[in-house]
Amino acid sequence: MAGARVLGSPVLEGDEVVASRWRRRWRGVRRRIQAAFLVGVVGVPLAFRAAGSTDYGGPVAGFAALVAAFTVAHLWAGARMWMRPVQVFDEGVIATRVARLVAPRDFARWTQIEDARVEPWGAYGERLVFTLRGGGALHTIPGELDAAAVAGVLGMARRGWEGGADGGAGDAHP
Repeated sequence: MAGARVLGSPVLEGDEVVASRWRRRWRGVRRRIQAAFLVGVVGVPLAFRAAGSTDYGGPVAGFAALVAAFTVAHLWAGARMWMRPVQVFDEGVIATRVARLVAPRDFARWTQIEDARVEPWGAYGERLVFTLRGGGALHTIPGELDAAAVAGVLGMARRGWEGGADGGAGDAHP
């Protein structure tokens, strides 16, 4: 890539063991979704047959709803399963952009981040969320950073906003 800036070594990385446990948990969720789909494939025709239906419209609609629900649920769980540990650099952060059904990793310079905060993520614990100026947010895996690391990352974000540590972009935090 011509003109791409090469980042140095990460100043901080998320805990790979926590990330592995996180992926394993969501892999289990995906397996249960797959099992439920298989049960539905058998259950839809049996349910219509037990109801005495001779029309093909009902089973076709049932299968269509089953496939749609399976696709959405499988992508939703997969997006969380593929999350990777956060990487913090002097210039910014690489984290996961959880966008409904997909979760690509993205790099954001400190000046592109509008807000950085710790927030709970249900029963999974607390995660660090970086709200981006142009919309969207980058997320860490809950529990991958300890309290000292979270405080350090939040401090780096504030210094980046105040000092314009953006690798030359020059815009300041609002």
